[in-house]
Amino acid sequence: MLEPGAARDEDPPRRRGLVVRPRLGEFSEPHVPLDEAAAFYSLAGVQPPDDRPYAWSNSVCTVDGVLHFGDGHHVSDVALRSVPHASRWSAADWRMLNTGWAHADAVLVTGEILRKEPDAGCIVRFDDLVALRTSLLGRAAPQPVQVVVSASGDFPLSAPLFTDPAVSEVWIATTPDAVPALAARLAAAKDAIHASVTLVVDPDPDPRSGRPARVDLRALFARLRKAGIAFLDVSAGGSLIRHCIDCGLLDEMRWTMAGQLAGPLDQSGVPRPAMFPTSGTFAKYESYTPHETPLLAIRGVRAAGDHLIMFRGEWEHRRPRGPTAA
Repeated sequence: MLEPGAARDEDPPRRRGLVVRPRLGEFSEPHVPLDEAAAFYSLAGVQPPDDRPYAWSNSVCTVDGVLHFGDGHHVSDVALRSVPHASRWSAADWRMLNTGWAHADAVLVTGEILRKEPDAGCIVRFDDLVALRTSLLGRAAPQPVQVVVSASGDFPLSAPLFTDPAVSEVWIATTPDAVPALAARLAAAKDAIHASVTLVVDPDPDPRSGRPARVDLRALFARLRKAGIAFLDVSAGGSLIRHCIDCGLLDEMRWTMAGQLAGPLDQSGVPRPAMFPTSGTFAKYESYTPHETPLLAIRGVRAAGDHLIMFRGEWEHRRPRGPTAA
């Protein structure tokens, strides 16, 4: 009989050096102390690939996988901020989200998020995490590069990632057809935009008649790596995260599970966004056999109060990559 933690003969070797110590634990307070936060999201020993950034997704969802309650609200309450006896610990999710951004060279969001959440922007809001980023982690700028993926180029330019003086650089990955209108809007809003903005345009890797062009994710990730982006936080919705997994572009999955049940529809009968959408307009996602499923190894778990639990998992991709568009 094996001792706890002993390796089995069939266990695959650990990849890229991801180790979380301790593997299991709980945070001591809602404003997670810096040493606890940095230890849980440490990248010590991790070696980024040569052809793309080392990338992780970061999400919060209900126990039934809902990312946002909808109902016309700009900001979801998945993390239990409005529940009196649980709201105190919702701060831990925000603190850890910022910790992930502090470790990243760049953070990726979608145009859809900017349309639904006008105040969106992956900007590190804790002074001690900014200091960790610049002093101990050696990141070049106080804030990560903001990367927006939008095939249509249709999103507000008033979001903080464009207008906040703390942000110095923004990339927008879009399609050729979207460039003229987007470039015109950027020119009109130039006095309000503090960041340097770079447009990234690559051909759709899987063009099809009758379907709008899409962004080439693999080409984007390769461009980011060539520009010096070694670590990438994907703070996007379930659709883009699922595309990244299918394309083999994610190394980690980080997520907070909130102890509440939402249900599939909002109060207007509209489907709520899911952690892993599987039907309707999302039927284009890959399906896997038991022999080729992407495997997620749980490297670390933290409890935050009684209603939140945070996971850090490492992906093992076992199938050749498919199309890379989103």
